Amino acid sequence: MADGRESMPKLVADVGNTRMKWGRCEAGRIAAAAALAPDDPDAWREQMAAWKLAAPVSWAVAGVHPKHRDQFVDWARRRGDQVHVIEKHTQLPLKLNVEAPEQVGIDRLLGVLAARALVPAGMPVRQSRSTCWTNRAPSAVGRSSPACA
Repeated sequence: MADGRESMPKLVADVGNTRMKWGRCEAGRIAAAAALAPDDPDAWREQMAAWKLAAPVSWAVAGVHPKHRDQFVDWARRRGDQVHVIEKHTQLPLKLNVEAPEQVGIDRLLGVLAARALVPAGMPVRQSRSTCWTNRAPSAVGRSSPACA
């Protein structure tokens, strides 16, 4: 496709400390989502069956728990899946205005990317401790509005 979707993963995974979130991509959007244990391959197989997905599929995977992330990536690759692991800020199309960009959690950066997809082009997005915010075009009061939580 000329619109760039030929390299879009079929599935995305965010591997956290206590759960892993999966998204099934269709037409550039998340069409279905699931939350699973980050260390339960049986649950992963059951979810693949529930979504009627046979190997091989393509994944984009990120996570704040490297051991769980790597366990999942190994499982997916053993299935024959193609897996793109996002683990560094340099892999993302973001300009970071912080002293130590390598210390910003990948979950925070992906939140900023999600927020950017929801706001008009050119509107800056900033990340606070747990919430993404957009800076609205200059106004009399200069308020911010939440773009994601």
